[in-house]
Amino acid sequence: MTVLRYVGVGALAVVLAVVEALALVFTAIVMALIVLAAFIVRACVEAAERRRLRRRRPTGIVAV
Repeated sequence: MTVLRYVGVGALAVVLAVVEALALVFTAIVMALIVLAAFIVRACVEAAERRRLRRRRPTGIVAV
């Protein structure tokens, strides 16, 4: 009975270790996706700003 109890505790420890490792991997993947999304949004904003600046034509100097 004691041997089975120790095996059960060991198996529980292994399962918890695997679950913790999977949680860490999942967290790392989510953080990487957030950083990637931030770079994509920044690139889109910069491209829109360049387009906006390119479309605007200087009107020239107006003497008053």
